[in-house]
Amino acid sequence: MNAVKFFLLIAPLGVFAQTPSFVSPIVPGTYTLNDKTEAQATKSGGPYGKLVVSAASNNKCLFNLRYSTGAPANHLGIIKDSLMVYGTNTYYRTNEDSSCRVSFEFTEQGVQVKQTSTSSAFACGFGKNVYLDGFYKRNIPSPSPTRRTGSHDIEIYWAEWMSWDKPGKATITAGGNGKYSISGKQTGRDNKGYMTINGTLQIISASIVEFNGTIVSQEAIINGGKICKREGKIRFTANSKQKKWIMNKVQNWGGQSVDEYITINF
Repeated sequence: MNAVKFFLLIAPLGVFAQTPSFVSPIVPGTYTLNDKTEAQATKSGGPYGKLVVSAASNNKCLFNLRYSTGAPANHLGIIKDSLMVYGTNTYYRTNEDSSCRVSFEFTEQGVQVKQTSTSSAFACGFGKNVYLDGFYKRNIPSPSPTRRTGSHDIEIYWAEWMSWDKPGKATITAGGNGKYSISGKQTGRDNKGYMTINGTLQIISASIVEFNGTIVSQEAIINGGKICKREGKIRFTANSKQKKWIMNKVQNWGGQSVDEYITINF
């Protein structure tokens, strides 16, 4: 495998007498050539390409590009340097190959990379037959999922989805860093049973939240009417059809073998 790292001399063609643009055409972020990881390209074939560009400061930013041809040769092309911005397009040359030019045209969607050189096998000082050409798609992170705050219906269920006549209420408030506090209660028939929930909800994904706290319940026909207390972490999974967060099934609650669920309405 040929892997050559090199330092770049920044030389925009045709604009040697031009001052840097004050409006940077560079869109900071991470860009990928395709959906393959480098490990996948190494195993099953490439290419693999990843470009990371930092936010521009004083018309200058950090710039890191790694490219691999993938299996079987796995030849590499690597650029790691700071980048000065000129005009609407940015060009690069390197002392490794005086005929080398790599151009970058940025948009909000991605960056078009084009490499030219009169050298044949080891253009731009990269590994054998390495050409960086392609459209590198910008990876736009999905917004962090959020939970609706305020009042929510909550219910406790046992085997065969037995519950009380009406749901209880829980209040959810935002706590920052993807965490929410929850506090609520459901009262049983004739006020003879109850369920309380107090703790925090941590967003794991768009479909999973993790409760951490204390749940206490009591029902005459469950566990001989004894109070059941559970502390610690419990995960809830979203059920879009029912519009509920449903607690992962708990068995042997309080020593009695019975399935138990708690739901929180969206």
